[in-house]
Amino acid sequence: QTIDFQSLKPDESGYLVCAPKACQETEANAIARTYPQSRSALSQALFSYTDHHGNIKTFRRDLGAWQFDFTENIPSEKFPHVITVQFVSISPTESSLNIYSRSELTSSSLEIHKDRVERWLRFMESSVPVLKNQQ
Repeated sequence: QTIDFQSLKPDESGYLVCAPKACQETEANAIARTYPQSRSALSQALFSYTDHHGNIKTFRRDLGAWQFDFTENIPSEKFPHVITVQFVSISPTESSLNIYSRSELTSSSLEIHKDRVERWLRFMESSVPVLKNQQ
């Protein structure tokens, strides 16, 4: 099912980063940056990351919502973690993203999910410039 980021109630160990003004009814752990790229270009940058990591698999796509679910397998963990990413258009030439990492079949710590989200965002920021006022 598609996650409604506007009203998402993250579990205690999940880590949520939202595009500016995207998560109206929930408190995100952090606010995502705005990129000077269309959401199509931003999504291509993320897929270049996920496609080159054999431990990351896309398992659900909602093209209408620009939302994608991934699993990431960690060798030391029995079950994969789930990462949901939604690309948000701010203008025709600017976009951002919502990203939520969690474990659905086992318990894990907030720090594990925070580290994962920050790793994914570091890749995005090294691949796509951020707007100058956010650096």
